[in-house]
Amino acid sequence: MTDRRAVCIIERNPFVAEDMREMLCIQLPDADLSVFYDMADARSGTAKAPDLIMIAADAHGSLDLSQDDLLWINGTKIIAFDTRNRDAHKDWIYLSKPFSEQELIGSVRAALSEKAHEARSDLTDI
Repeated sequence: MTDRRAVCIIERNPFVAEDMREMLCIQLPDADLSVFYDMADARSGTAKAPDLIMIAADAHGSLDLSQDDLLWINGTKIIAFDTRNRDAHKDWIYLSKPFSEQELIGSVRAALSEKAHEARSDLTDI
């Protein structure tokens, strides 16, 4: 049985969101992909935080995250696009648009492999 990873794409531009989804569908066919246009929709559309959230900053390079958003994503791997302040969350992966398919897929694989490594580490601590 394949371990299905939940990946959430949060992107306001529907064309960019669909391009990312298509790239990931091809490269990660076992991933459970969801597309949302803002964080509030993502939170209300999923029961729990996914394994990976890919989120785009607004036109000013900001991510407007509420306390509820931060609580929901706590412990989740994040790939953020076009953010100005990359110091606030040092454990996030940052990409700038335009990025190549290889950059996107490489970042996603790195984030998901870290998540898998952490899960295995948790099991060995028991």
